[in-house]
Amino acid sequence: MGYLGCNDSWVDSPSPLPADCANTRGNIFDTSTSSTWQPKDAIDTWGLKVEDYVGNNISAYFGFDQIYAGFTPTGVGLSNSTVAWFKDENFAVGMLGLNYRPTNFTTAYDRSSALLTLLYEQKLIPSLSYGYTAGAFYRGKDSGFSFGSLVLGGYDKLKIQPNDVKFLFGGDISKDLTVGVQTITALQNSQEVSLLPTAANFFIDSTTSQIWLPQEACALFEKAFGLVYDNSSGLYLINDTHHDILVAQNSSITFTLTVDIRRSDAIVEITLPYAAFDLWVNWGYNITQPSRYFPIRQANGTQYTLGRTFLQEAYLYVDNTAQTFTVSQRAWHTSNPSSLILPAAQNYLSSAIIAAIAVSICVPLAITAFSVWFFLRRKRIATQKRKAEEEVEAAQRAREKEEAIVPDPFATPDGVIGELHAEKPETPELFGRLLPFNGQEVDGTHASELRYELGRGMEGIEGRHELEAPHGISQAPASVSEDRSSESEGSMKSVDIGVSQPTETEGSTQGEIGSSIDPVSPESSGGSSRGLLEGDDPVSPQSPAPVKLQNDRHLVYGFF
Repeated sequence: MGYLGCNDSWVDSPSPLPADCANTRGNIFDTSTSSTWQPKDAIDTWGLKVEDYVGNNISAYFGFDQIYAGFTPTGVGLSNSTVAWFKDENFAVGMLGLNYRPTNFTTAYDRSSALLTLLYEQKLIPSLSYGYTAGAFYRGKDSGFSFGSLVLGGYDKLKIQPNDVKFLFGGDISKDLTVGVQTITALQNSQEVSLLPTAANFFIDSTTSQIWLPQEACALFEKAFGLVYDNSSGLYLINDTHHDILVAQNSSITFTLTVDIRRSDAIVEITLPYAAFDLWVNWGYNITQPSRYFPIRQANGTQYTLGRTFLQEAYLYVDNTAQTFTVSQRAWHTSNPSSLILPAAQNYLSSAIIAAIAVSICVPLAITAFSVWFFLRRKRIATQKRKAEEEVEAAQRAREKEEAIVPDPFATPDGVIGELHAEKPETPELFGRLLPFNGQEVDGTHASELRYELGRGMEGIEGRHELEAPHGISQAPASVSEDRSSESEGSMKSVDIGVSQPTETEGSTQGEIGSSIDPVSPESSGGSSRGLLEGDDPVSPQSPAPVKLQNDRHLVYGFF
């Protein structure tokens, strides 16, 4: 609270300021008395962004100063800490910010560290955690030191009733301490009365003093406690007579908290006596004099809040490092010691966080594995399809090639094409008569040509001979016997150059002695492989002399 917060000329309030304003408002901060104050801007203000979700939009002057936790000079001092002062009446007292996130001004680079972060970075506290309870003045000193408690960097173990429920920070960083409230029940004269028609999520906020409820819930509170809503102040004011009736009822109200309003397990119950709701409003809220009031407020769906009234009987422990918090029933002791300060637990990972981490790791791995499998599968299918298409194309080309081949009329019965088979009838290698079958040189089907090619039966001719493909070529015997079994005894050695040969009997006939049939004419035996008898004229006398083929690439040298 700034020094103008107690100046009637500067405070825009319909209510008069309290007589002891400075003390009532928690003392004031006067920048003129601080030698280390450095204003962020002497003129401009920034939105304080505290309780703006309930309509308290106020501005403050920001700057930097040295602050102490404790009394100087023995207290812990922090220089260059962010301080904001205001003069608005919406906040009766000042506040100590416990959020670990930095204060952003104009840009992400124009910001300052939070108090909790500065303490942790300077190793003045062991962690970014804190424990807090608002205190309960109604219990008095006889109940065991009922003051409020704030522990930075840990919590007070003696002030909690332990439970196993741990809450995760909410997705909205402005409402990270959000819990589910399943039920609110009141116990009156041994009767349990429901005060919350529908489960809802509530934000725990220590900057506001009231509990902000759905209007339907407020109507149930009105019925259960006989409350009357005051339109001028927006509060449920209570006179002395009504107060005595409520005290006599000795009611208690229980809040059932859960991590998820859709679940009935993992719950925590926080019970408040009626005394926790027996509060006073001294000024503000458009009232003319102090009055008792019942601290609930009507809210819409974005304003449901558990304020300091709730934190009188609850202990809040927040671990900013683990992004978790716990809410416990406040424990009360009747004797010292009343405090046992412990640092934050070292195991920052709750089962929910571990599960979230596992899911965040496993899901990308599963997606990656599926992507790899899907890619390899598509690649394999594409390869198989391409191979099948290639096989179909190869089969098509083979079929087209077979259809394009014209059968050779001079092939032997087993399909072997005669040697040096010319494609044109007018260009045989050894020109003979242009017989009807075109008379190509040594095509393997006419024995009468062998003597010209091999030089057998001609005196004094030995040496190299042309063969392109092997053929079973037999030498003509000096005399021919009718015994067919002797045919193979006088045969010449065959030359095998890797082409399959017809068997001895395939497509062969015996040449008859003294036959008048021209051995190379169309009427001959069709290409006997036995050769001719000496003295027979294989080619007509009118045929030109044999001419050696000049295409040496067909020469295969052999000696017989």
